[in-house]
Amino acid sequence: MTKGPLLVISVDCECDKSADWTSARPASFLSITEAIPTILQPLLGRRGLSGTYLLSSEVLEDDASCAALSQMEGTHELGAHLHGDYIGPGRTHVDFAGSLTSEYQCDYHDELQRAKLESLTDMFTSRFGYGPTSFRAGRFGANPYTLRALEELGYLVDSSVLPGHFEHTACTVIDYRRAPNVPYVPVGPGHRSAGVASIVEVPVSVSHGCVARFLLRNYHSTSPGRIFQRLTRGTVLRPTWNTSAVLIAAARRLVGQGGPVINVMFHSMELVPGASPYAEDQAGVRGIVGSLEGFLDWWIAEGYSGCTLSEARPLALGLQGEPATSSGGDNGPRGQV
Repeated sequence: MTKGPLLVISVDCECDKSADWTSARPASFLSITEAIPTILQPLLGRRGLSGTYLLSSEVLEDDASCAALSQMEGTHELGAHLHGDYIGPGRTHVDFAGSLTSEYQCDYHDELQRAKLESLTDMFTSRFGYGPTSFRAGRFGANPYTLRALEELGYLVDSSVLPGHFEHTACTVIDYRRAPNVPYVPVGPGHRSAGVASIVEVPVSVSHGCVARFLLRNYHSTSPGRIFQRLTRGTVLRPTWNTSAVLIAAARRLVGQGGPVINVMFHSMELVPGASPYAEDQAGVRGIVGSLEGFLDWWIAEGYSGCTLSEARPLALGLQGEPATSSGGDNGPRGQV
């Protein structure tokens, strides 16, 4: 295995959106058919890096999108991404144009969540001739049952955890405050026992300062106030929100803490003018791409390399193939989704 930290570029791939996050009307997929093949994948390829593209169901329904992804050059991985509003059973938006995804899969009862994941997996397999092995829940809305269902469906890696994140949904709470910032084998409810799960978690990378890490480890109120949220706000490694200098500083901190994987995430439509709130025009797209390019150039200059989400799995299982869990330290205790 390559020595040193590895970089994962994981992209949530959906239909084009608008300034208020509603899906474009009429529906369009320029980020899939044009931005990824002509901007992002070549940008990564020139640096010897691989993209992991996590496909939502509306992308899988679009013939042109699937054709573009099937014909795309360069090393990459295609995985799955669930927004349950857009897939059956119980599909909320049959015509998703102009709609807004609002459901969390962790709010579904187990049978419904499993059925939607199975539909997504079957759709992917039908399109590409093989099953996906990497996954991210829309809105980071996974729960312990998600992991069990993913294991049963043949997935190897989940990336639904955003360390430090806390959110009330309609029916439950998403609580990633104690989640590690390193790949780990999930333990707790929904798994047989520590170290025997076949799926591993590769969380999105978030850099927290010393005070934030202390508070996240030790304060677990179910209603954290604004002051707590402000003090524990970290830097998500997302070029949409941060300059290359900020991304580099955050990555340096995580690497210095021993992080073996840096998982950078963003959405495909953020590379298309007017298709998200973050890039209203071409200048906005250039800003996002510039932030990513500057960060990638630094990464390569440091002598580091990259991998796909599924290729990061051995780091959680151990170099000798033995089960391993995160032991905590600066990243907190063994994590659960």
